[in-house]
Amino acid sequence: MNQYNSIKMKQQYFYSLLISLLLISNPFSLFAQQIKFNQVAPPSVTFAGFVGGMAQDKSGFIWISSRNGLFRYDGYNYKRYAPITVTDFRLETVYIDREGILWIATWLAGLYRLDPVTETWTSYQNDPNDSLSLPDIRVRSILEDSEGTLWIGTHSGLAKFDRSTGNFHTFRHDPNDEKSISDNRIRKIYEDSQGTLWIGTGSVWYGEGGETNEGGLNQFDKKTGKFVRYLHDPSNPKSLINNKVVSIFEDSRGVFWVGTAGDGLHTMNRATGEFERHQYDPAHPEKLSRPKLTTSNNGGNDHITFIAEDATMQIWIGTLNNSLVRYDPASQTTKHYGASEGLQEGGINAWSLLTSRDGILWIGDFNGTLYRVDPSHKDIPYSFLGAQVFTFEEDLSQQLWIGTDKGIIVKNLKTGAIRQFVHDSQDPNSLSGSSATRILCDPSGTIWAGTNNGLNRFNPKTNSFTRYLHDPEDDASLSEIDFINEIADGGGDSLWIGTPNGLYLMMKTTGKFKHLSHHAEDSNSTGGNIIVSLMPEKSGNLWVGTFNFGGLNYLERKNNKVTRFLPANFITSLLVDSEGSFWVGTDAGLYKRKNETDDFTKAFDIDIPGATSSVSSMVEDDRKNIWAKTRTGILQINLQTDQVKLYADDYGVKVAQISYQRGCYKSESGEIYIGESRGYYTIAPDEISTNLTPPDIAITDFKIDGQSVLMGKDSPLASPLENLTNLSLRYDQNTFTFNIVGIHFSDPEYNRLLFMLENYDQEWRVAGADKAAYYGNLNSGQYTFKVKAASSEGAWAERHISITITPPWWKTWWAYGSYALIFIGGVFLTDRFQRRRLLAKATAAAKEKELEQAREIEKAYTELKATQSQLIQSEKM
Repeated sequence: MNQYNSIKMKQQYFYSLLISLLLISNPFSLFAQQIKFNQVAPPSVTFAGFVGGMAQDKSGFIWISSRNGLFRYDGYNYKRYAPITVTDFRLETVYIDREGILWIATWLAGLYRLDPVTETWTSYQNDPNDSLSLPDIRVRSILEDSEGTLWIGTHSGLAKFDRSTGNFHTFRHDPNDEKSISDNRIRKIYEDSQGTLWIGTGSVWYGEGGETNEGGLNQFDKKTGKFVRYLHDPSNPKSLINNKVVSIFEDSRGVFWVGTAGDGLHTMNRATGEFERHQYDPAHPEKLSRPKLTTSNNGGNDHITFIAEDATMQIWIGTLNNSLVRYDPASQTTKHYGASEGLQEGGINAWSLLTSRDGILWIGDFNGTLYRVDPSHKDIPYSFLGAQVFTFEEDLSQQLWIGTDKGIIVKNLKTGAIRQFVHDSQDPNSLSGSSATRILCDPSGTIWAGTNNGLNRFNPKTNSFTRYLHDPEDDASLSEIDFINEIADGGGDSLWIGTPNGLYLMMKTTGKFKHLSHHAEDSNSTGGNIIVSLMPEKSGNLWVGTFNFGGLNYLERKNNKVTRFLPANFITSLLVDSEGSFWVGTDAGLYKRKNETDDFTKAFDIDIPGATSSVSSMVEDDRKNIWAKTRTGILQINLQTDQVKLYADDYGVKVAQISYQRGCYKSESGEIYIGESRGYYTIAPDEISTNLTPPDIAITDFKIDGQSVLMGKDSPLASPLENLTNLSLRYDQNTFTFNIVGIHFSDPEYNRLLFMLENYDQEWRVAGADKAAYYGNLNSGQYTFKVKAASSEGAWAERHISITITPPWWKTWWAYGSYALIFIGGVFLTDRFQRRRLLAKATAAAKEKELEQAREIEKAYTELKATQSQLIQSEKM
């Protein structure tokens, strides 16, 4: 063996060993759990260095108390509320009762009540001369119990609030009564699943009791008004380790947690009153404990600020100075979070926590940063190969063949065994090219491998390849440009081969190729020579996708007739889904044809932030989702809802390494493989975390002629916007605007919002960035305003509001009835007048005729008398 071959074999061996190690260390696994802390953009005035507390209302809004006022957040915008009488806007916490009323505890300014509908503030202050007033202006905790009673924790005792009278009944520490509360400084009020109230007392802050040992946990009997105290006992290891009790929580398994100052994480047996201490063990940092106390913060103000459970039943433990941890009860392991997960360097001063209805965690920092965490988030598993992946194919023995720019890797999906095949210029039975660009397992089980230098047929008995290359002496061989882009089964003894120099039909038994190339002057040839995608039909006909503006071509095999579609398009991939629809991926988006009589039309616009419409490869999973590879990440398209989700950097997809080459494949087990420039991603669709909680749909504002409308005596709003189902407007209120929002916090930037006005709009309209639905100069009548919202996971919600626009009085039914009566009366009067006028005219005419006749008679008589006179005169003469 010469030196060259020896070196070559060593290189192949070490590369094969490296690939094997990489594949073993990156198995085909389920989605990897990966908690990521997304910093939420603050309001324009900021939280002023303090996120005191958070609560979610019925409409889905998150309310945030801070040093700079109270804020309402919908995932996109903030609205600020500030009680004008409070000069120190440090709002300790916010609580929403069952009626939707907000109660706000302040550091030094008492208790406040906010009616969010009327935006009316009510202040409750301490009056030294009134024992029924708020006991202290320093308010720390608020709770409405299961009976509807409101409890207020202050620095001067526990207060029970009577809403009907506005009075406070206070329970205070009595040094002479062991059944009184153990300390007046109330930090936490908690009700367990049995309806029992637990009160955590004692201040950790120096100057207000932190330097003392006062405090303790108290079990309160609401019927008797008596307390059972649980205190630190230096001689009892099953007592509290510290009396400063700040956090209390009962998880879904019934475990009762108590957090104190210092290294004070406990679980409590409520039946025996004994505590189990879970202290930090430097030899086993993965064991259950709060975060390790640093030397600088050992003691002092450091304490466990909250204990909570997320939607995946993991326990979160936050501290003031030492960040936070997440405990998995199933594996009994603890994970500490710091800067590597997106937190600021050194972690955070975790102060407040909220779980919203969609399962999202909100963590407020004592220094003013707000984080959003999806606890069910999972990264897409990635296998690093150090090679660009072009193609996948599973053979009949459940081996996955992976074509890369460094040869072929074969993984046995049953045993995990790895093999590799590479090009060796000294071995004619090795792979003919260095890059395996396309692999096909034909119906007989034969493996065909296309490379950057010809076609190969694999012999499993000898683990060798037969090469099919360009032969200048043989017109029935591949062309000189024998780069293989695509291989498809042609049925029987044939294969279709796509190259940069046209389409070839190969006969397997003879190894001969028939060339079908593009000719500009021949409309019956393919639209271009760069063949990148092939899809055969059962009939034997073939769909041919071409690059470089060649479009899509349909080849009828019997007569070689070609019909062209989508001209001047770069066709990248072809797919027929389980419903029979034909999808075409192009550099300009997806096209779809439902049946043979339809045209190819743009499927939809990919209008999500950061996504591109350019699709290089796609495949359908067993749940009727299409997975598409793009330059900006991996798209998941739900065929039932047309919902599109982009998996990019947030899901561990290295967008910068996504290549434009093909590389989407579904295995027999249903897993999806997607290649990229240095390895590949493995998607198990059934393992994808899907948050099926539907969004909340909120009406944030209603305007008439651009002016916001509030509830009132003469207002068209008869109910709060959150409860609005019917709306009656006058004819002159027919220009209006609904400001709407779909609230789901998993990935709010990917939420979708649509609206329409039934009896006016012909189709659904997509809400713009302002999320406003404007309608102007509507005719009177009946309408229904409809809003649809979808979360990033494709969960939909819909809301309807019936709208009546009344006509002006002159267009009402009674007005039209009056018009009819007036018309009928007018006709009657006109007829009567006409009749009288005609009768009078006829009477006058008759009289005139009589007068004329009389005049004629008189004239005749005069003439007769004149004649008589003349006769008499003539007789006399």
